Amino acid sequence: MEAVKLSSTPRGSLHIGSIESTASTRLPSIFTEYHKKFPQVELSLYMAPTVDQVSAILNYKVDSALVDGPILHPEIIEYPVLEESLVLITSYSTEQFQVESILHEPLLSSFAHCIYLGRWQKWLENNGYPPMKVMEYGTLEGVLKCVESGLGVTILPKSMIESRGEGKFTCHPLPEPHRIVPTVLIRRRDSYMTSALSQFMELIGITNM
Repeated sequence: MEAVKLSSTPRGSLHIGSIESTASTRLPSIFTEYHKKFPQVELSLYMAPTVDQVSAILNYKVDSALVDGPILHPEIIEYPVLEESLVLITSYSTEQFQVESILHEPLLSSFAHCIYLGRWQKWLENNGYPPMKVMEYGTLEGVLKCVESGLGVTILPKSMIESRGEGKFTCHPLPEPHRIVPTVLIRRRDSYMTSALSQFMELIGITNM
């Protein structure tokens, strides 16, 4: 019965969750291609931080979600998709930049519990620096405007900055081993693998389901 279901033409609804970085840089082209191939599927996107995506998966609110990994939850299956390289974004040029020069500035974020900021705070702790004060600023665009004006600094995947184009800021790669963050697709272990979801997973390069 499962094999028959998965071989049928995808139809119905498919609710995909995603973190903002993946939704803004990776999903537009993927959703476009999926819609062209399977127009009978009603695609929807739920964009939220990883912690909220995990909750949505556990509560059956989305069929799958692209999040920062690893998740390591007994009720969740996760599949590797790609790796993101994190950068510290400041208004300082590479020549001007020193860690000590930014410690008094706000560490800007568009949402609470940001895993990217956590990577930077961990590096500071490991190297004997005090944690930076975090300031939430609502939207990613607002965060970057604040950085450009010299209000603070932030941490983002390099792909987000590359897709945005030029800005009045400088990207400094995070030191290893804090730089690389895996992006994984997750779904509930007990959820039914529909044809619509199976085709979406194949489209993003997941073949071992």
